[in-house]
Order: sequence, then structure tokens, then C-alpha cells
Amino acid sequence: MKFKEFLLLMTFFIGLSCTKDPCAETICLNDGFCIDGSCYCQPWYTGSNCENEQREQFYGQYSGLLQILDQNENVLATQSISMTFSPGGAINLLTSSWGTQIELTSSGFSEFRFMPWYDSGANWSGSGYFSNDGNTVNCVGLLNEPGDLPFMWKFIANR
Repeated sequence: MKFKEFLLLMTFFIGLSCTKDPCAETICLNDGFCIDGSCYCQPWYTGSNCENEQREQFYGQYSGLLQILDQNENVLATQSISMTFSPGGAINLLTSSWGTQIELTSSGFSEFRFMPWYDSGANWSGSGYFSNDGNTVNCVGLLNEPGDLPFMWKFIANR
């Protein structure tokens, strides 16, 4: 009887050791990790294997319309502009062709802030929200100059 129990127990352990690891053939990049065959990405990375930086979706040149609005959303100025976005120094930074640094503030979300910059005798800062469908970027935000009321701006452009 003991021999039959031993064979049954050995068959059980051999069966367990033959179970395939669902992550054995899954490669997760950029320090992503695998659970049950699916990659879970670190902040600022997307894709089935964590192969894409979130900021990559914004790279390129955009041409569109910039509007400056007052507190009541009356248009103060409108200008056609072209702007190029390229990588900044950190994973969540973009650099505009105007030299401003744009920080994406929350991984997976559409919030950003301008890194403070000095122009035309003033220190500027700002923040806002954006959407991007791959070809069109739509940004809305506030710009702040110390000692002045913030003003709203909108930038809608196509790649």
C-alpha cells in the first residue's frame, strides 16, 4: 500500500512541475513586470510590452491656432503658429521649439505644467490639460505672470 501512495504522490509532484509559467515568453521592457502573461508598466510607459514612452505621442511639428483669452473667455489675441515638440531631459519632459520645458505631471493623465521661464522681462509659469488623438493636439491652460491675473490660452493644431 505504501508503494501505491508513493507513486500517487510522485505523479502529483511531477504534474505540478510541468505547469507552464505564463510569463516565460513575455518580455516586459523599461522595468515593467509580468503577472499571468501580461506586462504591467512603470509610470510614463505604455504598450503591451511597456515599449512606448507616453510623451512619444506628442513628438513632431504641429501647425494651428493659438488664442489668448481673458478671465471671461473673451479672445484677446489669435495667432497662427507652428510648434515642434521633442524629448526633454527626463522621461516626463517635452521641449517646445520656443525653448519652454513642458512637464507631464501625472503618468497616464492629460495634465501638464510649464517649467518656469523668463521672457520679455517677466517670469512665466503655467499649467493645463491636453488631448491628442495622434494627429491633433488640443491644449487649454493658464499662464501666470507674477503680479498679474492669469490668462487663459488655447492651442489647437494638427501634425
